[in-house]
Amino acid sequence: MNMMIDWEIPLQDYDGLFACADYPNLLQDPAYGRAHSWFYGVAMHHGLISIDGSTAGIFQWFEKRALGGLIHTVMLDRGPIWLPGHGQDAGQIAFFHRFNARFPPRLGRRRRVIPELAADRRAELLACGLKPTPHAGYATHLVDLTPDPDRLRARLAGKWRSVLRKAEQLADRGAMRTEWTVSADRIKNLLLWHQKDRMGKDYGGAHPVLLKRLLVEYAKAQALLLGMAFQQDKPCSAVAVLCHGKGATYQLAWNDESARATGANNLLLWQAMLALQQRGSSCLDLGGFNDQTPGLQRFKAGLGGREVRLAGMFC
Repeated sequence: MNMMIDWEIPLQDYDGLFACADYPNLLQDPAYGRAHSWFYGVAMHHGLISIDGSTAGIFQWFEKRALGGLIHTVMLDRGPIWLPGHGQDAGQIAFFHRFNARFPPRLGRRRRVIPELAADRRAELLACGLKPTPHAGYATHLVDLTPDPDRLRARLAGKWRSVLRKAEQLADRGAMRTEWTVSADRIKNLLLWHQKDRMGKDYGGAHPVLLKRLLVEYAKAQALLLGMAFQQDKPCSAVAVLCHGKGATYQLAWNDESARATGANNLLLWQAMLALQQRGSSCLDLGGFNDQTPGLQRFKAGLGGREVRLAGMFC
C-alpha cells in the first residue's frame, strides 16, 4: 500500500469530497470548523489522503503556534473521513503512523487526537505512538435514514413509538403544534432554555458561546433544522439538528415538564428524521451519551440506530 498525504488542500476541494462521503461526522465539517477555529483561536486546515494513486480520504485539522513554533498545538477531531471504497483497517492505522511522524511528541507540543475508530482498535492506536488521555471515548447512536418512512417507523422501539403516537394524536386534535422556523430569536430562546436546564441539572456539553456560534454558522449555511413544539401557544419543547454533507447531528434540545408527559420531543425528532430524508441525508448522529445518563441512552436507543463507541482521546 502506497499512502500519500497532502496536509493542505483548498477548502473548495475538501467541501466537494466531504459531500461524497457516506458517513461524514459533524466535527469534520468546515462549518463546524469555522466555529471551532473562532472559539479556540486556532487555524483550520484540510488534508487529503491518497492510496495507490486513488483519493481515499480527507481530514480537517487545527493548529496554533506561538514563539516561532516552539509552542505548538495540533488537533484532529474524529478524522479522517474515508471516501466510498476506502477506510480499510490497514489504511486507517497507516494514517495515524504518519500523523505521529508528522507531529511527534515533544516538549512544547500539545496533541489532541480523537480518531474516528471503534473502541476495539485502541491497542493499534497505541502502537502508532498515540498516548491515551483520561477523557472518555465518544459513544452515540447512528440512525440509518435510507429506509422509507414506514420501515423507519417500524425500527423505533415499541415504547418510543407509542409515545410518538400519543403526541401525533394531540397534534391532530389541535392540542399541540410544531413549527420549523430558523430565526435569530428562536436560536436565542433555545440557547437560553437549554442553558437554564443545563445549569439546573448540572450536566456537561459544549460551551454556550460555542453552541451559539455553531447554530449561527449552520443557519447561515441553511443547514440548521430548528423545531419547536407548542401547547396552548406556549413553547414546551425544541430541538436543533445540524446538517453536514450526507449526515446530520442532533445537537441540542430543551423540554419542559409538559413535553415529557406528552411526547413533544419524540414528535419533533420524528419530524426531523423525515425532513432529513427529504434533504437527502442518509445518517443521523444522535449527539452522544454517557453511561451516567441511562435514561438519555435509552431514549436515544429507542430511535432504532446502531450503537457506536469510539476509541477515545489521545495525545
